[in-house]
Amino acid sequence: MNNKVGLQYDTNFAGGDPFWYIDTCSSEVGFEIVYRPEEIRANDRVMEQLKKAFMQPFGLPSNQYRFEPTFWRIYWDRGDLPLSLLRQCEKAMDGVASANGILVKQNGTAIQIRPLDYLREEIKKQ
Repeated sequence: MNNKVGLQYDTNFAGGDPFWYIDTCSSEVGFEIVYRPEEIRANDRVMEQLKKAFMQPFGLPSNQYRFEPTFWRIYWDRGDLPLSLLRQCEKAMDGVASANGILVKQNGTAIQIRPLDYLREEIKKQ
């Protein structure tokens, strides 16, 4: 007999997280995801670890990311955006920061709908 009650998410899709996503409703748009960390004060080795941790969950080629001191961008051109990727990214960055004894202060994240042509142009610039 099953006594479960309440709300239960099917977490088989996203590695244990609920499968929430932003639906593009169009094949002609994607997303520019902008993380706004405070300028990170760390040596080159730690910065590379943070960038790798940041990129890994999204699984995009390296030219689909841009790193500036206070804006880290992702150019998502793969349709619907699974929000669990954002959580995985933040968990990975937290792990690197904690392991290296530094604080990475996040000032917000913006998800902006962009035409695919815009995203392709930004990717070409990399």
